[in-house]
Amino acid sequence: MKQLDSPAAASPRWMAAPVALVPLSCDAATSAGSVAINVVMLPVMLAFGVGLHAVIARSVKTVLAAARPLASGEPEACGYERRVYHTAAPQMLGVVGAALAAGLLLWIAYIAGSGWMGALGVLGVLGAVGLDLWWWERVTASASYLWFQRGFRGRVHQVLIDNIRDLSVDETEAGGFTLRHGRNNAVCRLMLRLNDKHMVALPKTDARSALADVESVANHVRARKQQSEDRRSLSEAQARASRAAAQAAQAEPSKDAEMLLELRRLRQKALSPDLPPAVPPVVPKE
Repeated sequence: MKQLDSPAAASPRWMAAPVALVPLSCDAATSAGSVAINVVMLPVMLAFGVGLHAVIARSVKTVLAAARPLASGEPEACGYERRVYHTAAPQMLGVVGAALAAGLLLWIAYIAGSGWMGALGVLGVLGAVGLDLWWWERVTASASYLWFQRGFRGRVHQVLIDNIRDLSVDETEAGGFTLRHGRNNAVCRLMLRLNDKHMVALPKTDARSALADVESVANHVRARKQQSEDRRSLSEAQARASRAAAQAAQAEPSKDAEMLLELRRLRQKALSPDLPPAVPPVVPKE
């Protein structure tokens, strides 16, 4: 009798890693055991698709952040970005859904032993990475500017730190669902008010995992603003001191001139004191 092939034997070789995670023996499986293995492999393949997307996306973002930093002309000091599996946002759910769909295709490829279905699953993972980059939102700060971008192909916005009147960290509860927090989600972002009273809302991110990064950017901006105000106060104090010295230099010669004039009058008075006029001589009458 011909031996029944197991799903592991019919699967492509590149699936050896997720198959190895199954605690059952695929070679010794019966038909009923094969069904159980297929059921167990479904969450394994879904997790494999999500993990594969996370690893590839993180690697690509690291390379792109180094090759194309937001800040130009100045080194980046700190920053934060929106996280896919942590942040409750419809776009992030789309990326997660694409990664799960890719994992589902990989599972179908496993149970069917189809190489082209496996290729579709890999393409699905790459598609999830593409969506992740398309909706990638990040913020960074340099010595003089605050930079942010919504989407890798989106416009890079540049805000002069000296043009920021004040800023705050806005933290709110968020609806929706994430793989990390379920329905218990919160988001945070930086809110800027410029000198012209215009409000600017920066990208959101997960408050539970990235709040420290957002606070770091806020503290950096506050420190740079304080340094700028200190330099401005010092310049104004130096300007006032220069004006006072100039005025004092102009006032002292006038006082010296008055003193010299008074001394000259006293000297003249001492040399030729005011005497009564001479009495004319009396001429005797003849």
